[in-house]
Amino acid sequence: MEIKKHDDLWEEVIGSTGTKRRDKIDAKVAKQLLNERIGSKIHEKRKALGLTQDQLAEMVGVGRAAISKIENGTKDFQMSTIAQVVWALGLDIDLV
Repeated sequence: MEIKKHDDLWEEVIGSTGTKRRDKIDAKVAKQLLNERIGSKIHEKRKALGLTQDQLAEMVGVGRAAISKIENGTKDFQMSTIAQVVWALGLDIDLV
């Protein structure tokens, strides 16, 4: 049984770097990782401030489900919504 390197397997499954399919998948993965990182920072700060998701949602003017999805990185939101959450928590916009 041949053991393959991650990069070799990745290229075999989704294509070589520079191909349209690979670039699209790489961009999607990068965006998801960024969403998760931002969400994690928002979650940590909300907890540190002793706020519930409901309280933060009320401060920002969105539903609790939206805060949950932002914190879990499960949905893309407009940058203005993320900025409102960041501002409400007193975070720097440089989250990454």
